[in-house]
Parts: sequence; structure tokens; C-alpha cells
Amino acid sequence: MKVDIYRKVETSESITGEFWLDGVKQCYCLEPSRLTPFYPGHPCIQAGTYRVVLTMSPHLGYVCPEVLNVPGRTAIRWHIGNSPRDVLGCSVVGTALGENLVLNSRLAFDALMAKLEGQDIIAEYHDPSPQVLSPMPLQSRSEVESPVRQNSMPDQTPVPPPTPPAPQAEPPTAPAGPTINIGDEFGTAKRNLPPAKIVLIAIAALLVVVAIAYVIKRPQPQGAGSLDNVVPADIPDQSSTRVALTFTLTKPREKIFYVHDIHATLKTTEAESSSEAVSAVDFDRYFQAFPTLKNGSLQPLVPEDKLQPGQEVKRTVIVAFPVDLQAFYKRQSVSVVIQPYDQQVPVTLTR
Repeated sequence: MKVDIYRKVETSESITGEFWLDGVKQCYCLEPSRLTPFYPGHPCIQAGTYRVVLTMSPHLGYVCPEVLNVPGRTAIRWHIGNSPRDVLGCSVVGTALGENLVLNSRLAFDALMAKLEGQDIIAEYHDPSPQVLSPMPLQSRSEVESPVRQNSMPDQTPVPPPTPPAPQAEPPTAPAGPTINIGDEFGTAKRNLPPAKIVLIAIAALLVVVAIAYVIKRPQPQGAGSLDNVVPADIPDQSSTRVALTFTLTKPREKIFYVHDIHATLKTTEAESSSEAVSAVDFDRYFQAFPTLKNGSLQPLVPEDKLQPGQEVKRTVIVAFPVDLQAFYKRQSVSVVIQPYDQQVPVTLTR
């Protein structure tokens, strides 16, 4: 199967384009910027022809197309995502485009994989043809004027006799009687504005209304839950602690909840630190190295998991914090932070 990737729109943040399969348009795509990618040192790959195979991604945790033999690059894939922060040289796919954005990525990815399964795949990346703009140089007035306009137009009608000057009007005399004070006619600020106390009360009332509207309209988390179990394990000779966090996550609203990013935060009396959740494929390895982490642990929560409206799940994530075990026990709090797609406010579960 021949896959053509036509790059269409390039901005300082991303390159968006189209996926075509054997001459038929399949979906849209997004790649990192050529010069200023979200992750420095990871721009889009060079235009050219590459072989593509379907392999398991250790980082993503699912099978997706891998682009082979990219000069100076490895692990270049087509996968699920939405924005420039989701790609390190890879491409994410969607059924629609926004500004530096593709939408309905999982739907587009599933449809793409259904057609690529079992195929011998060759992909060609096409850069857009450069558009050469040649503005006309400015010319002097003498270069652009018509030669006809440089000559006097011959007279076609006789010159009329000069018009005698009109008699000058005498200056008007001021009318007798009382004069009008313009300030009295139109008023002044002192006379027309309400008292300062009333103005201040009105401004204060307006600010209260704005504050109430902000509280009502501000974005709210799209889920809720609780952090149910915290199991730490000391990492020898590293002054670090690995922790298994088991939690309950509930999706109360109507919209489907797509997991984009998972991390944890730790607050101690001295500092606050953050740690990304480890890949689900590494759980067995950590359980072998730190058997205590398995106490109460459940199925891992991974990026791209989705919760249906009203669904409740119990999951586990594993993280590492740069503090020793004694400092972890003296913590102020530990939290799991789950960031969904296309939502500004993450779900934070604290204990």
C-alpha cells in the first residue's frame, strides 16, 4: 500500500496536512514544526520515501505504524494525539483540523489501522511547493505617467470672461440683549454627574456581579474520585522513593473522558515535586524490583484510556519522587493528576 502525506499548512508550532491511501484521502495529520518544535531538537522528519511497519510502542503501550530508516531519527510513529505537545517528530491523525490541532484522533487512528493491517506499506512525505512572490518595484512618477498627460490638452471651449469680484459683506454686529453662557447651556461635570458615593457603589456592585459570573462560568474538572491507597518503596542509594498510587476515578458528566497525561505531585515541608507516571508495560519489572508496590495495586491507567459518562474505574499508577523514604512519610500531601484531552482543568485526587 502506498501512503502519501501531503504537508499543507506550516506554522511556527506545527505542520498540518493530509493522509492519502492508494490515491484516496483518508484523514488529516499533524507534525511538529520544522524550525521551532514544541520539544527542541525534535522537528518534523525530512520529506522522502520510507518503509512503514506495524509494531508495539513501548512508550504508548499499543501497536501503531513505525516509520523506518529515518536519517538520524528513531521511533517515528503515526499515533493518537491532538497538538504539537503530543509529537516528537511523529505524526498524529484526526478526522478534522483546527489551528495547530487535529480532532477525533482515536476515531481516525482506528480507521487508519483497519486499512493498514496486513499491508506492505510505503510512505512518501511531500513538502508543499514554495510560492514565489515577486512584488512589483516602486517606480518614479515620471515612469508611470502617460505621455498624453505630459502635454497640455488643447482648448475646446472659449475662455469665459473673468467674473467680477463679489461685494464684501460687512461684519455682523453683536445683537443687543443678554449673552448666553455656554457652560450654563450644556452643563458641567460638577452639575451633571451623580455624587461620587453613588458612582463607587455602582462600580462595587458591578465587580461583585463579574466575580460571581466568573465563579459560575470558570472551567470545572470533568471527573472526580479519591486516592485510596499509597504504597512507597525506598530506591537504594538514590535518595528517592518509588510509589504505587491506587485511586478511584468517576466520570459524572455527559462527555466521554479521554486520558491524555498522568502524573503525580508531592508536597513536603521543604519543596514540591512532580513525577510522570511510568509506562504500563513496565509494571511487572517494578513489581519484581519492589515487591511491596504490588500491595493493593490494580490495573494501570494509561494515556488514551477513556471513560464513558457515569463510569467509575479503580486504577493504579507508579511514580518516583526525589526524596528519601523518611521525607516521604513526613509529606504534607501526595496527589494523582489526570489531564484529559481538550480540557483545561485536570482531575486532581489528593491524600
